[in-house]
Amino acid sequence: MGFSEHKLTAFDKQIINLPDQPKMTPGELKRYFDSSPEQLRQAHNNLCDAFAQADAAANLGFTPSAGVPAGTVQAAVENVQKQVSAAVLGSIP
Repeated sequence: MGFSEHKLTAFDKQIINLPDQPKMTPGELKRYFDSSPEQLRQAHNNLCDAFAQADAAANLGFTPSAGVPAGTVQAAVENVQKQVSAAVLGSIP
């Protein structure tokens, strides 16, 4: 699973879209005002959960370097592990 599906591009309810004098009960107005922070909280928590997944490193980009030609954090870690193993066996890449 990637991270793109957790992107919050817009809030469902924006205060600017309310009329100047909304015909809402105080409770409805409070819930409307709280809806965007609540939506943001949920998106943040979902993203935190995605980062905690075992396959998260495979979905995080990595800028390849001269010594580690990898495109994801997972591939970079595996590449470095392979290099360390080769060095331990006496074959420095």
